[in-house]
Amino acid sequence: MFIQNVQAAITTITVTSPNGGEIWSGTHNITWTTDGVGTDNVNIYRCIGGDCASNQTLITTVVATSSPYSWNTAGLNETDRIMVKDMVSGAFDASNATFTVDNTAPVISAVSITAGTYKIGSVIPVTITADAAGYTAGAITINGQALGGFTDAGAGSYTHRNLHGSFW
Repeated sequence: MFIQNVQAAITTITVTSPNGGEIWSGTHNITWTTDGVGTDNVNIYRCIGGDCASNQTLITTVVATSSPYSWNTAGLNETDRIMVKDMVSGAFDASNATFTVDNTAPVISAVSITAGTYKIGSVIPVTITADAAGYTAGAITINGQALGGFTDAGAGSYTHRNLHGSFW
């Protein structure tokens, strides 16, 4: 007696992220769902300018059930959609709308530190003014120390209320 292991074919793929309107820089997860449990591979494409019909660039090929895929967008500055396509059944889906990939570094126009005498361990209020709002302020360094925790105060202003004097 021969028993064959049969797996359901993938007939539906749904891209869940990015799905339109996002602004991405750095590394983000591309996510999708499928209705199958098979070992089919899917191709993940970026559709440059949102054109999935004729302007696709392959990002990678992975097993269909391996969502999420961590995508490093470094070096890209464009408007895209993501398309995930099953290589066996041909089922596919794309982001519902375009999203923006913007890895342009912010231009910092001012850094202000509240005047005062600070000792090691003191809390030092700092405001950084950049060319636009919406940046993720995670790669700021002072004297080689990486700083996180800046808050986007809007209109290109970022504040940090919990710096300690050990950076100086």
